Amino acid sequence: MPAVPPPAEPGPPRPASSPVTADDLQLTVRRAVDALRPAPADGWGRMAGTLEWDCWETVEHLADDLFSYAVYADLPGRPARPPGAGTASRAPERVSPS
Repeated sequence: MPAVPPPAEPGPPRPASSPVTADDLQLTVRRAVDALRPAPADGWGRMAGTLEWDCWETVEHLADDLFSYAVYADLPGRPARPPGAGTASRAPERVSPS
């Protein structure tokens, strides 16, 4: 398995109450892609650690969250956190690449 390249350097730390920015999302997506790129194709159906989801469902859930944050970040006059932030729900059906 090829080595994962080091992540891009983050900017200076911000207070925990700071809103998520477009730069935050871009850095998060870049790091996720870098970390997941070397994953073997046959590993996506395996359970994701101690979670009830497999690796594919877990990454799909994270991608949905990041997409929601990206859409939300572009809304004018938005509060610091999107409605429902911090809650998790299981997708009603699985969509896989196969």
